[in-house]
Amino acid sequence: MSVTRRRIHLRNFVIPVRVGLYEAERRGPQPTRFDLEVEVVADRTPADNVHTVLDYDRLREDVTAAAGAQRYGLLETLCEAIIARLADRPMVVAATIAATKTTLYDDGSTATIEIDWRRDA
Repeated sequence: MSVTRRRIHLRNFVIPVRVGLYEAERRGPQPTRFDLEVEVVADRTPADNVHTVLDYDRLREDVTAAAGAQRYGLLETLCEAIIARLADRPMVVAATIAATKTTLYDDGSTATIEIDWRRDA
């Protein structure tokens, strides 16, 4: 059996984030949902050990660290900061990050930004 791709999904990770350009958004942190799909190198079978794979907790830490590093005007800028952290991990070859402002509108609608990244060959 030959594995050609490994993808890790982190879904519905919601944390308070200081993000937004408008006065109402700048009053305090907004609940923001993150959905990540991260592709990692599949050149070997990992040992049955968390140290041989990209751990879900590391993904959560990357998102939380980037989100807490500063106030962001745009979700796009925040997603780029998360991608920069993922790019520092050699086993990561691609990622899709979606960030959603969950309480932006009174009618319950949301706004989502999705960014794709792939390591240059």
